[in-house]
Amino acid sequence: MEETLITLYDEDGNDIRFEFLDYIEHDHCKYVALLPLEGDLDNAEVLILQLVEDEETGDQDFDIVEDAKLLDKLYRKFQEDHRDEFSFRD
Repeated sequence: MEETLITLYDEDGNDIRFEFLDYIEHDHCKYVALLPLEGDLDNAEVLILQLVEDEETGDQDFDIVEDAKLLDKLYRKFQEDHRDEFSFRD
């Protein structure tokens, strides 16, 4: 399977590369699961962001999921869907 790379930018404008892992749908919203490609890859954490669309332009962007309970639920769904592909640590 070919990996899809996504580049996001931090608050200082530095680019951070991620591997796109999957879409997660929950309560009529879409989220993405991303894996950072830099740093300690053995202990990397999956990043889950909400996929939002600008109604005027149709452009897609990402928002941080601030609700800890929702984030946990999304992560558990990701774990369940990919239990045969990844080893997870809590």
